[in-house]
Amino acid sequence: MPTLGLSMIVRNAEKDLWPCLESARPLVDQMVIVDTGSTDRTGEIAAHFGAALLSFPWSDHFAEARNAALAPMTTDWVLVLDADEQLAPEAAQAIPAMLLRSEGIGGYRVTIRNYIPHRYCLEYDQISRVNHDNVPRAAGAPAWTQHTMIRLFRRQPKIFFSGRVHETVDAQIKQTGLKIGLADFRILHFGRLNAERMGTKKSYYPELLRRKAEEQPDDALTWLQLGCEQLSCGKDSEALESLHRSFALHPWALTQIGIAKTHSQFHRPEQALEALEMVPNQGDFGMLGNEMRGDLLHDLGRLKEARRAYQLALRYSPVRRGGAETGREPLIESKLGYAEVRLGVAHTGLARLRRALRKVPTVLENHDRLVKACVLLGRDAEAAEAAESILHHFFSERIYLRAAALKLRIGQRARALEILRVAAQVFPGSPKLAELRDSLSGASREALPNHSVGSAATGPEPLRGEC
Repeated sequence: MPTLGLSMIVRNAEKDLWPCLESARPLVDQMVIVDTGSTDRTGEIAAHFGAALLSFPWSDHFAEARNAALAPMTTDWVLVLDADEQLAPEAAQAIPAMLLRSEGIGGYRVTIRNYIPHRYCLEYDQISRVNHDNVPRAAGAPAWTQHTMIRLFRRQPKIFFSGRVHETVDAQIKQTGLKIGLADFRILHFGRLNAERMGTKKSYYPELLRRKAEEQPDDALTWLQLGCEQLSCGKDSEALESLHRSFALHPWALTQIGIAKTHSQFHRPEQALEALEMVPNQGDFGMLGNEMRGDLLHDLGRLKEARRAYQLALRYSPVRRGGAETGREPLIESKLGYAEVRLGVAHTGLARLRRALRKVPTVLENHDRLVKACVLLGRDAEAAEAAESILHHFFSERIYLRAAALKLRIGQRARALEILRVAAQVFPGSPKLAELRDSLSGASREALPNHSVGSAATGPEPLRGEC
């Protein structure tokens, strides 16, 4: 039986390291952990599991640290994990079986499932999926994304990591002439559920990626990663430059998504639409690209085209393709319903809006669109009911103000006063709440300003008449 070793780099990992090592211990013959400067109990935990612990000064270079953790390995194969990861249960049987049938294989791409703290996320070519996993550490995660990386490979001097950040062994394995296989197990990643750690990464990774791009200026993926990091940090101009450099090297669809998003944030809808023309109608991109196209067209007032784009987005949903739900489908259906109401297809549009809301009552945008649709159609009583129902799920000064204003609009003065009384307890000292409550005795329907329609793409604007 081929031997297997675990290779890791860590720093202040005491909160995560125990379950990580516990998941790997039954499978490995050797553990080597490189510590880049821990000040907590990381070393004690490593010693408990019998790992060889080595100190390595951090040099802003992940590959250097990874290779330091490879150097002492003596096993036939190497498994690489991070402290905030653990092997999924199927690894116990899958890994030994894979190593026995690994002739001609230099490494295996392993699926890494990243649990995330928010409902929607795009990672490379995949939209996040709703989390239904029975994994205790991910019980509070609403969604997950997946990607693959080579994390299991032969121990050979010619196989080592390269790259200052987002380091890989891919190129080295290919140079040996060996093949790369797909693993039959997953690695579960919980690090994105740690807000403090993610905040540190967001301030740290863009600089490492910038330096990597300088060192590897012809690497399209590095420019794409840098552009995505800059976009997430609000550095839109820098992101656009990086994404264009990436696209010039390799025409990835995700690059065009990023370029379109950046143009949209600069309020350049026509340029954003032009970028989306190069996004293929296939896979998750068919859903995401058409949703973005629908948002842009809606805001330009091109409602028929927007409706068609939203319909296409739903057609390319993973659920329609027999896959797992993304949780984004009800949001797109809500946008489609609102566009239909604006086009005069009231019955169909309202039905969609209500169906989307029943599926996901915890998305504020879906509530807001239903309220605005009812106002547009002159159904003030339904708008007031929809506005009040939001208070079962969300609490903000704006939401209370709107619900009270709409109740007053249909003559339910007592209910409006009750809503404002509760709001005053939730938001004591609010001048807007006090002003509306004090003026209720003399207010009339005609005295209230009109409601605005808002934007499908950027999210609903507050309805007028709420203060």
